[in-house]
Amino acid sequence: MTRPLRKDAAERREALLKAAAEAFARDGLDTPLHVIAEQAGVGRATLYRNFADRS
Repeated sequence: MTRPLRKDAAERREALLKAAAEAFARDGLDTPLHVIAEQAGVGRATLYRNFADRS
């Protein structure tokens, strides 16, 4: 059973999804993941904690 995300964690996850959609649309699927993290305003560890890989 998984717990729901805290509000701040859910907000960071949503920011990552939005940044990824924008970056992939603009630059293609080969966009470096650190660019997505920067655009979302989070660190790389937060990105990888939420999404272990590009898929």
